[in-house]
Amino acid sequence: MHLKKIKPARCETIIEVSLLIMVFLSPVGGALAFFALLVAVFFWIYKMIISKEIKLVPAPLNYPIFIFVLVGFCSIFFSTKPLTSFAAWIILLTFSLTYFLIVNNLKSRKQLERIIKALVIATTLVAVIGIIQYYTGLGVSYRLKYFSFDFLQQGYRVKSTMSNPNILAGLFVLAIPLSLSLLLGNYKKLHYASKTKTIGKDILMALSALAMILCLIFTYSRGGWIGLLGALLIFGWLKNKKFFILFLLSILLSTVLIGGVRNRLESLTNIYFSSNIERLYGWQSALKIIKDHPFFGCGLNTFQQIYPQYMAPQAKEMLAHAHNTFLQIGAEMGLIALGIFIWIFFTLFSHLWYTFKNIPERNLNIITLGVFSGFVGFFIHSQFDVVMDYTPVGLLLWSLMGIAMVLGRFSKNSKTKK
Repeated sequence: MHLKKIKPARCETIIEVSLLIMVFLSPVGGALAFFALLVAVFFWIYKMIISKEIKLVPAPLNYPIFIFVLVGFCSIFFSTKPLTSFAAWIILLTFSLTYFLIVNNLKSRKQLERIIKALVIATTLVAVIGIIQYYTGLGVSYRLKYFSFDFLQQGYRVKSTMSNPNILAGLFVLAIPLSLSLLLGNYKKLHYASKTKTIGKDILMALSALAMILCLIFTYSRGGWIGLLGALLIFGWLKNKKFFILFLLSILLSTVLIGGVRNRLESLTNIYFSSNIERLYGWQSALKIIKDHPFFGCGLNTFQQIYPQYMAPQAKEMLAHAHNTFLQIGAEMGLIALGIFIWIFFTLFSHLWYTFKNIPERNLNIITLGVFSGFVGFFIHSQFDVVMDYTPVGLLLWSLMGIAMVLGRFSKNSKTKK
């Protein structure tokens, strides 16, 4: 197939299919998701060239994200390990391209629904694998060209297709509210459509949400639990208190049925619990790094290498990251990047809130709430962990940022039609 024969309409189809593949494969990471992303980027650029429309769709996050990536590039020149930081910056650039791809190429509600459904299906499959792992002891770790299996003790903290339980928890904190929004939106349809046409989808969506919640519990990630609780509080408070209470009771019931959950919850209040005290030492060290590298940080992906120099004398663990996303960005990229990152989140929350309050269509309104609640949960989880640098969470996070902008555009279009 010659490129000259490919018309803009065909490019749009290739871009959408590539995005669907990327979203579906992102929970297992690896080369295939990135390859699909690169294919989408290539045909997006090619479409702009042949149609002679080289421009970006305006969106509130465009400038802060562009500046954030630019400051990340500048930080390479001040890095303690420039080559390491350059490789990490390439990944950051790739994540940001996910955002721009979605903002500039999702133009219809059907496209948006297909992307969201692919995302929910993929995370549901990851949850099922995690549940199987918990009860069988079969751990699944994705590698570039093959699947390898390591046998784990039954009841071990599950990681499913991720490399770490906390990364898996971060994925579900973003995905569960979105899954609940699809369930609630479909439930509302029962009042306006034939029940026989929607009840099957309703059951599948409910099972999907329950599978993700159960798998999140099995990660034993306390930050993930707190993040999900915050997301559910927002979701229930703003939309459906009965719906929220039902899921909250299900989660509380799990603490009674699963003994390990009670033990993990009890450790939250014990400041001398090993992982708690090590996190405090990590935060202190991150602040010292920021003090010594205030403007551009010590370099992307160098925290683990520089940590021994700032490690507290009482600390026993060699931390890979600061266990706080904001401190991590401040330490590795500097205060300028940290300020921009806060700008991104402030803009994101204000945009989603405005969209939620003004979008007239019921289902899009509920989806907006799901995205908003997911980001609230992620914000909370980010105070205790750093997971956005990992491919599965990173691709999902930046994709949802793009989806948030698309939802805002649909809101404006709906107002214009009126």
